[in-house]
Amino acid sequence: MYFRFVMLLRFFTCLILFVLVTTCGYSQARQQPYLDSLLKLTQLSNPDSTLVATLEDVQRFYFNRGVYDSTLKYAWRALPLAKRLHLKKRAAKVNFIIGLCYTNKTQYDSAEVYLQEALRYVPIVQDTLLEVNTYNALSKLYSFQTDYSKAMEYLMLASTRIDQASSQKVKDFLPMTYGNIGNTLIAEGQLQKGNDYLQKALVLRGYPDEQRFRLFIYLDVYGVYMKQNNLPLAKIQLDSAVALSLQINNIVATSIVANNEGYYYQTINDTQNALKAYMKSYLLSDSTGNDYQKSEVGVNISYLYVQQKKYAEAEKFAHEALTLGKKFKNLKVVADAYGVLKNIETKTGNLSRALYYAELHKIYADSATNSETQKLILSLESRYQHQKKESEIATLTNLATQKELEVVKQNRLLIGVGIFSCGALLILGLLYMNSRQRQLLAEHKQSLQREHIKFLEGQQQVATLQGILKGQDEERGRLAKDLHDGLGGLLSGVKFSLTNMKSNVVLDAESAFVFERALDMLDNSISELRRVAHNMMPEVLVKFGLEEALKSYCDSIQQSGIFKVNFQSLGSEIRMTSNNELILYRIVQELLNNAAKYAKASTVLVQLAFHENEISITVEDNGVGFDVNKTQQSTGAGWNNIRSRVEYLGGTVDVSSSSTGTSVYLHIPV
Repeated sequence: MYFRFVMLLRFFTCLILFVLVTTCGYSQARQQPYLDSLLKLTQLSNPDSTLVATLEDVQRFYFNRGVYDSTLKYAWRALPLAKRLHLKKRAAKVNFIIGLCYTNKTQYDSAEVYLQEALRYVPIVQDTLLEVNTYNALSKLYSFQTDYSKAMEYLMLASTRIDQASSQKVKDFLPMTYGNIGNTLIAEGQLQKGNDYLQKALVLRGYPDEQRFRLFIYLDVYGVYMKQNNLPLAKIQLDSAVALSLQINNIVATSIVANNEGYYYQTINDTQNALKAYMKSYLLSDSTGNDYQKSEVGVNISYLYVQQKKYAEAEKFAHEALTLGKKFKNLKVVADAYGVLKNIETKTGNLSRALYYAELHKIYADSATNSETQKLILSLESRYQHQKKESEIATLTNLATQKELEVVKQNRLLIGVGIFSCGALLILGLLYMNSRQRQLLAEHKQSLQREHIKFLEGQQQVATLQGILKGQDEERGRLAKDLHDGLGGLLSGVKFSLTNMKSNVVLDAESAFVFERALDMLDNSISELRRVAHNMMPEVLVKFGLEEALKSYCDSIQQSGIFKVNFQSLGSEIRMTSNNELILYRIVQELLNNAAKYAKASTVLVQLAFHENEISITVEDNGVGFDVNKTQQSTGAGWNNIRSRVEYLGGTVDVSSSSTGTSVYLHIPV
């Protein structure tokens, strides 16, 4: 049987890109307004860092739905802008997205260029998450081209970086890496080892884009059971994949699931449903321009038509798959297509052509991972025609001398010894590689145990930090209440008593002036006391939320005349816990305090944006700037407080500064 399991197209980010790339689990009715809002922002926004972030959101939206042309359209708009604004981290992520799009569009040369460019940014931006994502993407790129050793090399690099990382976001990519290792081992024919890695991936839960990734793991496990002819277990995995495909809106995933459904129906001799599923997958692949997957589905359709004795249709799809398979150097597709053509020629009585296709099928099938034999295969057909022409004009002769016969025998003996030696060396090499792989897996297991201990220690540190922050805020609240209700009340009582005394005592002009001045100083003291209490625990934050509290705070600074503050709020407000909102409020307070003390700024922009899964805050000023690298080594409380609070919230902070001003970007997940 010449069916080909589709090599699964899976990429993530952002995940990465954050990941970088996450799946939106909302209904179509809610997705469209969200997209419309994003597109409107891309038209209205100034060419600044906020526009680049919005363009990234649009790219993610289209990519998660398999609309790669639209993804590229907005990526090409974001890339030059990110470079011009020196936003290196965002430029790296856009290169990564472009590489994924070209991989899914089977334009592998372009894909490699952009993925390698993303990798070049890694030591500059120090983004381990991007590094792991790029390694996984490159592994799939080489796997699609049947270069499994290169694919495994990048997977080992990804696994090593995950082991070394302390960030949970990076460790969330362990199931993806396990899945890719399993998929590569299965493609090489190591079914049991591959299935073991897939089962490890299925055990892990709670990572980003889990639904879509589990769908592909189910299909991989389904493929193993189908190859082992275990139909009941295969059907369970296929049903799980079908159920998940109905929950996500992705053309590529739907096409792959349909192809696997077709094979299952074909195996149980349900020809009608098999052909229906195959054609659905073929048309979806054609609509997205995914010729790589189209070639594999075409082989399946051609085999089905052979079973139905529709040889003309079978030959059409087989030749199309053959052309595309050679284009992408997918030797397994080429081998299967030749197998179908061999069957067609055999059944139609053309035995010479059948023998020709059988020879090609055997060489392609046996040599898919051998680079030297691949070169031989690519030139086989032209050599075959040349040898055929020579054989028609060549004649055998019996005029060879005994000496020539002895030379021929010696040459044959030498060739036999050479072949035996090469075989022995190959076996020794395979044994060494197998031993080395076992050693690497054992070291990997030990590393996982060590990292688990480090993770638990990190969790303890986070809990300690949480207690410190909570204690600080509770103490501020208590002091604010004591100042406002206690000392504030006493001062108000003193003012009331002095005012009553003024009406009952007759003072000369000089004493009256001194008395009035004392009352004014008392009023100023009461006002200053209320301002201090408000800053320590703003009432408006508790009652009305973060957006109204920041607006009120910015207005108060503007009224003080320190500098001009432009406050902007985008999107519908998302309420967080009061503790988290207070932490964000303190961060903005600290940033504005820095702008007032050090930046010598005349204008400050404070932008609060509510996105689907995060809150972003931008604080930009037109001050004198500072050396960003010094904040990494600073022993002062200001920047250390900001970074520790952002880390507690599980967010990220990006800082860029020049002589024309400073920009600080906060991204907090909700």
